[in-house]
Amino acid sequence: MSSDTPAGDGTPLTTDTASLTLRTDPALLPVLHGFITGMAAASGLPERAGARLALATEEAAANVIEHAYGGDRTRDYTVLWRTAPEGVEVAVRDKGIPFDAERLLPFQLGGSADDTNAAGLGLHLMRSAVDGVRMLNLGRQGKELVLVKRHAVARPPASPPAVEPEAAEPAPVTIRPMRPDEAVEAARCIWRCFEYSYPYEDIFHPDRVRAMIAAGHLVSAVAEAEGIGIVGHVGLKPVAGMPRHKEVSMLAVEPRFRRDGTAQRLTRFIVDHAATLDLDGLVAEAVTTHPGSQAVAAQVGLKPCALLVGEVPPLSFTGFDDVPQRESLVLCYHLLRQREPATVHVPAHLEAVAAALYAEIGPAVRVEAGAAAAPEEPSVVDMDFSRVAARLHLLVLAVGGDIGRRLDTAQREAIALRADVFDVLVRLEDEAAPVAIAAAEGMGARFIGLRPATAHGDLALFRLFLGRAVDMAALKLFTRTARRLRDGITGGWTD
Repeated sequence: MSSDTPAGDGTPLTTDTASLTLRTDPALLPVLHGFITGMAAASGLPERAGARLALATEEAAANVIEHAYGGDRTRDYTVLWRTAPEGVEVAVRDKGIPFDAERLLPFQLGGSADDTNAAGLGLHLMRSAVDGVRMLNLGRQGKELVLVKRHAVARPPASPPAVEPEAAEPAPVTIRPMRPDEAVEAARCIWRCFEYSYPYEDIFHPDRVRAMIAAGHLVSAVAEAEGIGIVGHVGLKPVAGMPRHKEVSMLAVEPRFRRDGTAQRLTRFIVDHAATLDLDGLVAEAVTTHPGSQAVAAQVGLKPCALLVGEVPPLSFTGFDDVPQRESLVLCYHLLRQREPATVHVPAHLEAVAAALYAEIGPAVRVEAGAAAAPEEPSVVDMDFSRVAARLHLLVLAVGGDIGRRLDTAQREAIALRADVFDVLVRLEDEAAPVAIAAAEGMGARFIGLRPATAHGDLALFRLFLGRAVDMAALKLFTRTARRLRDGITGGWTD
């Protein structure tokens, strides 16, 4: 049972009573029609009212087939029948290309036959057949069109689905800032590249994106192909726990424009813009299913500092073969402003790799090998669990005499939460950091790199897999530093 909008006492106003999942094949629309008319009869709806509701549902399903999935007959959608105090509701749910109903202009009878007017026709027909229509954006779960029926209304005329034209050949591409009213076009571009596997859910909520841009929390650039529209996107957004830094993220370029340097031009545009802001640095996370985004990062000065093995659940990449394992990311850093010199503390066997990583990314740091004894005071730690990523982080802010026990407790918590990944993040300015590192390595966690300039200082990252291990040989790595990190993670770190 699921609720749509709860009443003041928490009682659901609507209840799912039946559902039907169909392939995106127009030949199956009669099955849908029978489902709706049958449920209408069982719910006591008058015959004419049930027929009108069935026709409106077919129109919604036809729009999903032809527009949300572009005519792809291999996908599926779900229709849910809901009871409500005032009647019934039918929800048509899909995970096709994002849609922004707020930007759809009302249909004008006798108006032009352009795409804008035609796109509003289906919605006009549905509204003519039922008592209410609303569109819900479900983020990475797709979207849902809800039809509300309280009484019978006139049957709408049939409507042919509008087909969006596609350009046969790549066109000239312009790189420019994105306007807030283009949020849905950016979401569609991301969808065409990743569908709903992309982990940053806000990009699939055009209203959130518009609000973030208006508030200055997000800066986006787009690649606009002449006569086609937006075919690429990149964003600059805040980084949690890293003040005075931004993340270069949400880079997506549609497959037919990936070989003409569009991704590099987009990223260069946003990095040049970042240089005009009051920032200390930039970070980026480049995928390893293919080396393209790593190459782009290297070309604009973003340098590897960690290999985040199995960082997120599997991603889907249009134009590339899917890899059936958690996606690994290369964490990259670009120093924009030199900081005050600092001293970090690592065990001897990590001194060389830590020094090499710092030399690569550029901050003024002295790497000191050796360990001070842990104080008798309790350790100070902070734990965070990401259900979406199935990952538990334990941040060690201060190492105490109980650090081994605290790590063991956190590992048991990660197992209880069914996490695939358990991370230990150690603050390197703590002179007793090597003690925590020894405890993390003692439980099997591997050093995977550094995360510099966080709100708590520089962190050493250690990762332990609780689920299926990642096939390291399958990672496509572009830089020598990333390959060295892979080799150290696989074979162990030596002095």
